[in-house]
Amino acid sequence: QAMTLDKFAEQVENYSRKQMEYQDDIDLFFESKCDDSLDLSPVQVLNCFRIIQEALTNCAKHSRAENIWIEVRSTVDYRLLLRVKDDGIGLHGRRDDMLNGNGMLNMKKRAEELGGSLTISKSTGKGTEVCVEIPLAARNR
Repeated sequence: QAMTLDKFAEQVENYSRKQMEYQDDIDLFFESKCDDSLDLSPVQVLNCFRIIQEALTNCAKHSRAENIWIEVRSTVDYRLLLRVKDDGIGLHGRRDDMLNGNGMLNMKKRAEELGGSLTISKSTGKGTEVCVEIPLAARNR
């Protein structure tokens, strides 16, 4: 179902904290700054949530991170920015098939279906950052 951006951010935070409850060795930091006049369509909600899920799962399973940062933010030019960052081993320390795996491809496909983009920044020993930007419609422009 459709929802406001701040409600979406709240759901992402609740989900993320619940997922990390059993990861004693990982600290989760969540930040959101959302314009509450912006809505997400049901398709946007589903795809954005699935991207966050996949990125968070990758961090928890593969990164060996001590910290994960999640950011949900709206920009002044009516875009949604989702960022999942960790301080783990980075993608260079991982097998190539993890970079080209279904999870990464699905995240990219989902972002593109929403007219947005997904970028993955990686550096050895400095972690990985998954960043998604998608355009939004404002109710009262």
